[in-house]
Formats: sequence, structure tokens, C-alpha cells
Amino acid sequence: MIYFEYTFDHAYANVKANTHVAAAAWDPKNHLAFRVNGTAHLHEDDDFAKKALEGSNLDHADVVVIDIEQIFALA
Repeated sequence: MIYFEYTFDHAYANVKANTHVAAAAWDPKNHLAFRVNGTAHLHEDDDFAKKALEGSNLDHADVVVIDIEQIFALA
């Protein structure tokens, strides 16, 4: 799972402090929601981040890749 961290706020500080993470996502159109637990890898201004951010509208963001270890349905 990948997401762009552009707020550099609370979630960013948590990922930097502890790579064991939980993230929730939802699909409102299909009424699906899930939570994943896994290990986060933070990419800051490296080649991977630059490639992942190509074509986005973000001026600056880090890229977080989560190796998913568990998935839980929420809805």
C-alpha cells in the first residue's frame, strides 16, 4: 500500500518514530472499509519518491510504502 505524506503532521511523526503502523481506507461507492497493519518504509526525496510523485499535483511530499501483514474488514 502506498500513500503520499504531505501534511508532515501527526501521522508523519508517528511513522518516523515507529514503522509498525495501522491504516484505514474506505471505498464509499461500494460501501467497503478496511484496516491494514504492517511495516512502513518512508521515502524522502529519493528516486522512488520522485518517480511515485510524477504527475501528482503535490509540490512536496514523502512517499510511504506499507508492507501489509494483516487486513481487517471494517464494514
